[in-house]
Amino acid sequence: MCIDELAVELGCRVGALPTVYLGLPLGANHKATTMWDGVEKRMRRRLALWKRQYLSKGGRITLMKSTLASIPIYQLSLFRMPKLVAKRLEKLQRDFLWGGGSLERKIHLINWEVVCNQKEKGGLGIRKIDLLNKALLGKWIWRFAFEKEILWKKVIGVKYDHEGFGWRTNKARGTFRVGVWKEILKETNWCWDNIEFKVGEGTKVNFWTDQWCGNEALSQTFPQLFVLVAQRNASVNEMWDSSFGQGVWNIRFSRNSNDWELDAIGELFHMLRDLRISSEEDSVIWKGGGHGYFRIRDAYKLLTVPSAITFPKKSIWVDKELMEKLKMPSDAQLMQIAIADLNNSSLPMEDHHRALQELLILVESIDNANDICGRLKLKALVPSNLWTEGDFAIVISWVSKRKEVHGSLMSQLHEIIARDVGFSFAWAPVASFLLGEEALDDKKVKVWGWRQLGNSTWNRITTYIMNFVSVRLEQLGGLTVVIRELDNPDPEIRKTSAWILGKASQNNPVVQKQVLELGALPKLMKMVNSSFVEEATKALYAVSALIRNNLAAQELFYAKAGDLMLQDILSNPSIDIRLRRKTVFLVGDLAECQLESTHKAELPFFSNRHFLKSVVDLTASSDLDLQEKALIAVKNLLQLRTTEALVFKDYCDLDGALERMRKQLQQLMDEEYQRDYVMDLESLCREVELIFHKKLGKVGT
Repeated sequence: MCIDELAVELGCRVGALPTVYLGLPLGANHKATTMWDGVEKRMRRRLALWKRQYLSKGGRITLMKSTLASIPIYQLSLFRMPKLVAKRLEKLQRDFLWGGGSLERKIHLINWEVVCNQKEKGGLGIRKIDLLNKALLGKWIWRFAFEKEILWKKVIGVKYDHEGFGWRTNKARGTFRVGVWKEILKETNWCWDNIEFKVGEGTKVNFWTDQWCGNEALSQTFPQLFVLVAQRNASVNEMWDSSFGQGVWNIRFSRNSNDWELDAIGELFHMLRDLRISSEEDSVIWKGGGHGYFRIRDAYKLLTVPSAITFPKKSIWVDKELMEKLKMPSDAQLMQIAIADLNNSSLPMEDHHRALQELLILVESIDNANDICGRLKLKALVPSNLWTEGDFAIVISWVSKRKEVHGSLMSQLHEIIARDVGFSFAWAPVASFLLGEEALDDKKVKVWGWRQLGNSTWNRITTYIMNFVSVRLEQLGGLTVVIRELDNPDPEIRKTSAWILGKASQNNPVVQKQVLELGALPKLMKMVNSSFVEEATKALYAVSALIRNNLAAQELFYAKAGDLMLQDILSNPSIDIRLRRKTVFLVGDLAECQLESTHKAELPFFSNRHFLKSVVDLTASSDLDLQEKALIAVKNLLQLRTTEALVFKDYCDLDGALERMRKQLQQLMDEEYQRDYVMDLESLCREVELIFHKKLGKVGT
């Protein structure tokens, strides 16, 4: 019997997937934007533009809330809405809210983020669709943990299996038929951050890793003890010994405790002193409001308010007394050992490899300091009252990780601050914070007087940090020995040496000057032509780090035919794509530096037609990262005075290159995982086109 005959026999009609059942699409790809066409169509019908003529602002807001609360809610509770659809619906809402009595478009007077704030915070209480979607999906995480014997939970549990004691499922792995639950599981982290356990029998709650005692898991509160316990996966019930009177906590460690661990053990038992197991069943409690139960309204409020990040001092900072007893060497001492090994010619090549790898790790402190100084210099451009506690903590957390900072560096920073503020503010809280004894809060920040620091003070602090870390490396002879290794016959050693120089020089003019004086730049430029791709890539990285924002280094680079080196790499399509990425990025950076140096004559190679064509041709690459870097370079080159618009038009065919790139990006828009990146590239492409046509217009006039 065929399918049509069977349909006649049963009195039904023949359908095909995808179809709609109870308002939800069946058999459709839940990530496809077409699945949401019905929702978008219904919302557009309800928020039709002509209705604006007959509704006040209050009426429009009421209608918007009613449509958002009713039309898409069912679908949002099961599927994640694509970002593109959410943006379209929010644009529809914005246009409806701000449109006037006529149908012309009106200016949006208030930022949409402000409009979506709660009323008590100055907003209109309109919910953001993407956050509402997250809250609705998060409810399934809560329901799986909270609800007991229910059919849907059994089905999910059988398909994905349970994790731990059964409060959640394992991760959804695979490509087919797992997408819905896989998307729901993406809300696991914030949901479980707001769930705690109520211990009854204690058989389904992990003693160390589940949050049941205090504001965090015991493994996070006592990380030093957690590494010593014998039973890390034990339940609360297994840690309770009822054979002694009314019962006691029986925590076993893998070895006898040391003197400095006794305080932590005492604090742990102090937390447990009033806790007992009972005959009740273990359960979960929602901490985010709602009297212990999950509610969408409370979950949405949690998602709209950025959570306060507590600095994990116990996980990062080790007690000072423990450090003294363990006799841990400082960074400077470890660096000295590595440099001594490199100077020892009798050691085998393997030890030279090891010493360079250790030096690469140790030089991270300089690289991190450079990042810190870059951020502080950026913040120095804004008024001091816009500084946050996090900005102050950046400096404090960096210096506190070094054993030697309790001496010269910290005292010098204190001296700079005290001199500029005009008084010596309370230093004891700072010391306590650095030793991990106290947390950083707004009250202490005000006591310390951090907010009174001027921009010039922060500039002096960043300069001092740069000098401190770079002078330490130079005093130990580290730069000299690393530059010497650039001539080593082993390509791996040359590669690591170039990598070290690049990290140390990045955004640090002090190290850049020292490396240039030691003659490293010509050696690195020669290494860029190496047949060993890894060596060439790291060498170009070091060259880029040396000459960035350094006019003296750039002059030496051009004197050594660096422009020809760049042109040779860009014009050769057979060269490794990583090398071409770094090269075109450097070209864009050099062009930007030329734009900023308005008093200097522009170099001829920037206007060389063959060079410009080699840069434009890179936009035809299938690698999006390379395309982006090429577009940035073209944008900067177009803004130079000596580059000719007609060369870009006739010789480089920039119009055609941009058109081909737009078509390629349009095809990639269907791939959701890179859609946001593609949209950014399209925006950059339009910006380049605008600058290009503006330059062409000047030629015409």
